[in-house]
Amino acid sequence: IWLTGNEQPDHSTLWEFFKENRRAFKKIFKQSALVACRLGLVDMNFLAIDGTKLRASANNSDAVVKKDLEAALEALEQEIESYMNAVASAGNESCDGLPDELANTAALRQAISEDLATLKDLGVSRLSVIDPDSRTMKTAEGPKFAYNAQAVVDGSHGIIVGCGVTQDVSDSSQLNAMLDEAEETLQVRPALTGVDGGYFSAPELASAAALERDVRISMKGRAPGQDQPFHSWLFQMSPDHQTLTCPIGGELTFRGRSRTHGGADLVDRYRCVDHQFCPFARICSSDPKGRVVEAGEHRDLVLRQWQKQQEDPDDKAKGKRRNSTVERHFGHVKRNCAFRQLEHRGLENADAVWSLTLCCSNLKTMAKYAGFTS
Repeated sequence: IWLTGNEQPDHSTLWEFFKENRRAFKKIFKQSALVACRLGLVDMNFLAIDGTKLRASANNSDAVVKKDLEAALEALEQEIESYMNAVASAGNESCDGLPDELANTAALRQAISEDLATLKDLGVSRLSVIDPDSRTMKTAEGPKFAYNAQAVVDGSHGIIVGCGVTQDVSDSSQLNAMLDEAEETLQVRPALTGVDGGYFSAPELASAAALERDVRISMKGRAPGQDQPFHSWLFQMSPDHQTLTCPIGGELTFRGRSRTHGGADLVDRYRCVDHQFCPFARICSSDPKGRVVEAGEHRDLVLRQWQKQQEDPDDKAKGKRRNSTVERHFGHVKRNCAFRQLEHRGLENADAVWSLTLCCSNLKTMAKYAGFTS
């Protein structure tokens, strides 16, 4: 401050700097992780991945909402129909041209139709006209336009080795993408990666297994509980995949294949053939035609992950370690730094701001453990 004569940059200066250098912020973040690695603050023995929602610089009141557009379009169709009926009733009387009201209504109908087509293409029910890249997500303040910010943290000293921002509401498709970020930066594969249940995805687990990545994913809320003796994971698959056997020996036969989750997942369907004679039929299922179990194409992989966690005496400790490794960074950024909402709009800008923010966190961590002076 003394060297600059107390000259303070204004908002425009800061914005111009950001606009000109935003593509370099991700590179700077990666450099911070590399420097920390050279200082011995990263060992890649354990990584923790998690995401947090950052509110976008957009309000719900500025949104284009599908159901509102559909209602408005229906009302306009009725209005246009009434105009056309009036023209038809005029018969052969002279008509100088289209009524101004009808022309304006037709133009509005065209604009609404285009907005509905945009919503359909994006697969969303609402869109912000202020920040079209943002998506409606669950936040601490309720459903808001936001971005999903991800972080990959090394368990040794808490250095962040990977980050990214996505429009995906769920974390379920982010596991391998975030590991790609970390491995590309440090050129080392982690010994173990821990994630919470939000990252549960059979295809993602299959991709991780194909890349020989050891992943520990929380099964809380998915694995069978003590009060679930007929959980679908407890049914045994035959070697030819034609039947399932329930925990008490009943047989379910293959009835066909279908797709779920909008066509993303392929599942085989099995139906019980012994339900009429089973004393536990009502406990097992409320379907009068008998229990139906869906088995995904990666079912065996999911069951091996669950079995592995059951056999690991340190599994609970690993879950707690994941929480303490990554979530403290989100707490620091959101509570101590009061960084809960973005001021910049657009996915690229959001990613740049997040990268710079986590780079600062790395610098603070290095200053703490490597003996740097502030």
